[in-house]
Amino acid sequence: MQLPRSPHSEYWKRTMTPSRSPRAVRDNALPEPYRSWIDRTKPLPVSVRLLPRTLSVTYDLGIFLTLGLMFAGMAALLAFLPPWRAAGMPIPLLLFIGVIDFGLLIVPLVLLRRLIRTIFAARDQKRGVLRQGILVGPEGLLVRIEPNDCFPVPADRFLGAELRISGGPTDNDHAVEKEYFRIETENGPIEFFSERLADTPKNLNRIVREVRKNR
Repeated sequence: MQLPRSPHSEYWKRTMTPSRSPRAVRDNALPEPYRSWIDRTKPLPVSVRLLPRTLSVTYDLGIFLTLGLMFAGMAALLAFLPPWRAAGMPIPLLLFIGVIDFGLLIVPLVLLRRLIRTIFAARDQKRGVLRQGILVGPEGLLVRIEPNDCFPVPADRFLGAELRISGGPTDNDHAVEKEYFRIETENGPIEFFSERLADTPKNLNRIVREVRKNR
């Protein structure tokens, strides 16, 4: 199957808008053979290639210590300010403060989960059993940047991979550019930040073509 759209098309990279993506599948709900691919107790089949996710424990730790602790400090400050603990405060106001506090605490919790996952993934990489990234085999490919966030794509449903650039400074817009790794499938696109994968769409397309030839 021919891969669509030239990777050199600036229109494709900058103006394409996201459409509905397939639903993520949990690890234990994956069909075979994808479920066996993520089994760390078994070696990957020789016909399956792994494009590993990016691993930087130092970076994730730095983000948690700066952004995560900043939000946690804001939540603590809001919770322990004397006016909020005054006797006779209306219950609706207390609930409102509680909701804000909960929202602030979500950020450090999410960043902590990401840090822990990166630490375990780095350990798996050293042991040679990393199963996070994009796995490509004769039956299709599996996009699994993190555990329990899986997108199985049968071989005949894969169309191609590209970079998509969103935002960026213009005459009327000063937003920061964001680069996405976009995988086009017959069931819709799959996207994630490009820095989360230690490889390129061009290389993924090449590997898929090689695997198809060897089927």
